[in-house]
Formats: sequence, structure tokens, C-alpha cells
Amino acid sequence: MVKFAYYSLLLVIASCLLASCDSNITNMGQSIRPEGDQIKVATDTFRLSTANVFVEKMYNRPDSLLLGTFKDDRYGTTYADILARFEAAFDSVGFRYPEGAVPDSTFLLLSYRSWFGADNSAMSVKVYEMNQGKYLDYYTYYPTNIDVSEYCDQTELLGDAVFSAGDSTQLIRLKLTDSFTQRLFENTRDFTDEEDFFRRFNGLYITSPLGDATMMYLNSVSLALYYHYDATVAGKDTTFVNTTSYVVDGAVVNRFLHPDTARVKDYLAQHDSINYVASPANIYAQVNVPLRRMVQQMKDSVGDKRLVVNGANVRVEVKDTQNEMEDSDITVPLPDNMLLMKKDEVDAFFRDEGLPTDSVVYTSYSSADSCYTFNIAAYITREIQKVSDQVSGEVQIESMPEQLELMMLPVRVVLSSTSSGSSSVSEVSQQVLINGVTIRSGNDRNRPMTMEVVYSGF
Repeated sequence: MVKFAYYSLLLVIASCLLASCDSNITNMGQSIRPEGDQIKVATDTFRLSTANVFVEKMYNRPDSLLLGTFKDDRYGTTYADILARFEAAFDSVGFRYPEGAVPDSTFLLLSYRSWFGADNSAMSVKVYEMNQGKYLDYYTYYPTNIDVSEYCDQTELLGDAVFSAGDSTQLIRLKLTDSFTQRLFENTRDFTDEEDFFRRFNGLYITSPLGDATMMYLNSVSLALYYHYDATVAGKDTTFVNTTSYVVDGAVVNRFLHPDTARVKDYLAQHDSINYVASPANIYAQVNVPLRRMVQQMKDSVGDKRLVVNGANVRVEVKDTQNEMEDSDITVPLPDNMLLMKKDEVDAFFRDEGLPTDSVVYTSYSSADSCYTFNIAAYITREIQKVSDQVSGEVQIESMPEQLELMMLPVRVVLSSTSSGSSSVSEVSQQVLINGVTIRSGNDRNRPMTMEVVYSGF
């Protein structure tokens, strides 16, 4: 028994010695590393300032044409109408109607795949010819606040109709005047090329002055000119009836007006704890990042080490997920995707059909935590690199802008599949459908908009 106790004591002593040696080996690397070589990791949260930006116009080639008026008690009224250029089929020698052709009638056909608002509310369509000698160029981006009077004087009404969007056919078939039918027939019966055709027929202005509860999303706009002619077939005189179609070819402008912007401005001026983001071409949110102060604070934290920004998350919290309208129970949908980019680069980005980069960041709405989150770490890193010595890494903070003025706006994102099976962004355009969201501003008393930055020095 004594012998067993003796060997047990030896085993305990050996175990303690081994544990002591292991501890020394584990800490050996840290003990011989100079303290100045340690990598320092830190996290700071910076409060952001925000502002509402009321948009006068945008440049966009819409893939859904809006027509109508929708009044929203929160985000304001959106009025949409259309200026459109048409083209007709022709071959290398131009276009010719059959000999003896006589025009009968012309119909404007507006096909809509869906609508937003009330399906039984009355709305109207009025049509005018663009008669001021100007037609739209396919290769030009036109602003959505285009001056209609430069293209159309609205002196001759070609046709009008009253209807509701809930019509089961989802097709508006509007008969135009006989005088327009005759004029279109005469002016386009023998054109030789596209330019010749556009000079003879500039296009149509399509407007909707009646109603304030429905916005139609059109997917096609066309003209159908019906005519007849006589011909002898197999020794018999026969009358043939045919149709010439004129279709909108992509040279089209969707004009947007917001007649009660002043009311919305007044409301937001009295409620600085929120910002609005609404489309189409209505209200964006400006986000100001305190760049110089932020970088100075991070440099003070890491000392003389090289500064690296590992993450910079801007959290945009949705204030209300439902649009609490006073006079309607129709809910304006939240934007699916938002873009954050430099304020002064917005117009050029969309005119040049840009895609997201390290300085143009997009994100999707997260229903799990009711927010949009942008990681702009690469963007801030690029700003730091602009004023950093390439050898020493020394940052000339006084050369940096005091703040970054970024714009947050709703967008439509098209994803394409890659050969590896993943997806990438192939197209970004400004949102033209009815969307709106209320977010907590930088002045929110409880949860102001902030950016959490994770950075390191080495």
C-alpha cells in the first residue's frame, strides 16, 4: 500500500512538471515578440448625419412605362405621362402601301401587365401628336422632368377615354381622330428610311389627367392603322383589309411630376428624426460620413501602425414597415434594393450604365431585422489611400475631405448567372415603380443612423 502511494506521488509530480513546460512553450512566441509588433484590432461606432434630398429629375430608360396618378399621404403625389417615338416596318427600299390603299381608322393600343393602387378608380387617357418638329433620339438620355411644350403644343386632341385599371382585358384600345388617320397615312405612305419617317411623324404625347388613385405599368405601346384596297384575284375584284403597326422603339421618356412636394418638405422639416426614400424620382436620403474625424480617431487608436479598415457597416433602420396612410389602406411597397454612392456621381453613373464597385455599394432589404446594411470598407480604404504615403503609409489627414456626401436611392438590380453557378450584377437602373420607405435619420433620439468600423494597425 505504501509502495502504491509512493508511485502515485511520483506520477502527480511528473504531470505538474509537464504542464509547466507546456505553458512555457505556448507563451514563448509572445514573450520574445517586441510589443511594437503586436497587431491591434479595434471597433468604433460613428454617428452619421442625414438629410432629405428632393429629386427634380433622373435619367433612365424605363422597362416599365408608368401612366396615371397616385396620391400618397406620406410620400406625396406622383404623376406620370409619356412621350414616345414610333417606328414602322420597312425594307431596303422603304415602305409602300398597296396601290389604291384607303385609310379607315387608327387605334392607340396600351397594354399593361399590372397596376398599383385602386383597380376600380376612374382614370383617363388623352393623346396628342408631338407636332413641334422634334422627335426623341434613341441614343440620348432625357430627364424625367422633360419640357413637354418643346415637343407638343396640345392644341389638337387626337383621342381620349375614361376607364379603370381593373378591366379584365388589361388593354386600352383608343380610337384616334379621322384627321390624324389621314395625316399619318399620307405622311408615312412612302418614306424611304428611319430618319425620313421620324421627320414625318415625331410621335405621341400620352397623358392621364383624371384620377389620383391608380398607376398603370405599361408593357407595350403601339399604333394600328387599318386600311383597305381593291385588287383582282383570279379574275375577281376583291377588297382586302389590312393593318400597319407602329411600335414604340425604345426612344421614350416617362415624365414624372410631384405637385405636392412642398407639403412633404414641410412635414419632414418638422420631423428630423426620420428620412424618406421614395420613387420614382422623388426623395432620396443623403448620408454624410465624418471622414476626417473618423480617420483621425482610428489613427490615434493604432498609433504609428499602418491603418487597415476591415469593415465599415452603415446600418439603415426602417422606421415603419407599413405605410400608414390616412385616406387609403393601400400600402406602398418597400424598395427591394438600395444603392449608396457619391452624391455628385449619381447622374453620370446611370447615364453611363454603371455597375456596383467598391465606391458604389448596393444592398437588399433584410426583413429579419428591418434594415438595409451597406459595407463601405473598401470605399473608405480608397479615400485613405488617396492621401497616404506609398512607402511609409503615413496618412495626411488634413488633405482628406471633412466628410463624404453619399446618396442613398432605390434601384432595380438585374442578376445574371455565371459559369461557376454564382450570380453577378449585370444591370442597375433607378427604380421607376412606386416604392417608399421611412428610415431613422442621424437625428433619431433612440437609434440614430450609425456606422460601425472594425479596423486594425500593424
